[in-house]
Amino acid sequence: MKRLYPLFLVCFICTSCKKDTADKIPFKKIETGIQGKLHVLCALNATTLIAGGEHHGEGAVILSTTSGNSWKILPARTEGAITALLAIDSVTWYAGTASPHAYKTMDGGITWEKLWVNTDYPPNYRKPVRRIVKTNDTTVYFAIGGDFEAGGIWKTYDGGTTWKAHTFNFELRDVVFKNDDIGYACGYGNMIRTLDGGETWTYSPCSNAYFMKLHFDNSNNWWSVSFNGGVYSSNDPASGWNEILNAAKVFSGRKNFNGFYRDDNKSVLFGEKGLLVTGSSSGNNWHEVSCCNENSIRDLTVSGNHYAACSRSGEIYLIDRN
Repeated sequence: MKRLYPLFLVCFICTSCKKDTADKIPFKKIETGIQGKLHVLCALNATTLIAGGEHHGEGAVILSTTSGNSWKILPARTEGAITALLAIDSVTWYAGTASPHAYKTMDGGITWEKLWVNTDYPPNYRKPVRRIVKTNDTTVYFAIGGDFEAGGIWKTYDGGTTWKAHTFNFELRDVVFKNDDIGYACGYGNMIRTLDGGETWTYSPCSNAYFMKLHFDNSNNWWSVSFNGGVYSSNDPASGWNEILNAAKVFSGRKNFNGFYRDDNKSVLFGEKGLLVTGSSSGNNWHEVSCCNENSIRDLTVSGNHYAACSRSGEIYLIDRN
């Protein structure tokens, strides 16, 4: 497979945005005690958050019951850094690691059970777990990818006992389902689609970008964001995508996005060097801000009046939402 080089991709002109300069946004840094990186952040409820990463070379989860203002390191460890988390309820969680391995806890992270993915899976496709999603409490999907040219999807039908695996010749970064049957996965220069609950996957048209995140909103629209600084929308991804933001044309300098968060009122893009770009829910009026001491923002969610963000340096940042 021919490699893409996202930092040198040619971008198209975005006509719906206005150039803007980066402003500072209020935030505070929260020390977590983690001796390593944080990769993923998950809200359990309005005040309880969990984050996954590595601590002294092993996978670990940290817990906050104070809306992200204080954290404790949970005792259980995993083989390899925790790179993806999914909470089924307050105590039942799935974790994926960089190894990659699948884990499950039913006691809120006090202990982890290593799940045996009982399917043939070539060694060269054993890349980090990037995302875990569910279509119900027992049907769970793990998206896997690394090194640009190797990816896969693991599916369990029964909460982690039985598995099915697919491999692809490109890195996967995200998977999202519209319902029990229809889902899309994205990654390095490609998107794929399933119409039968992940039993089969086919290629779906898309631009030649390094896609990092997908989102399906309450208005039946799909959104995607690329590491290269692009944001795309579609009401039918099988027919193609519309580019609504090209950051290289709108803001000064190169922008690299790791993901985004959307709700009914606002879109928030986050990425390298503390980059945040906010916009309306319709994908207009983008505004660049700088925060988090220019640390890479790996994941972001809402926590009360703040956005909670986890960083590659192992800290949590609480960012003003106003």
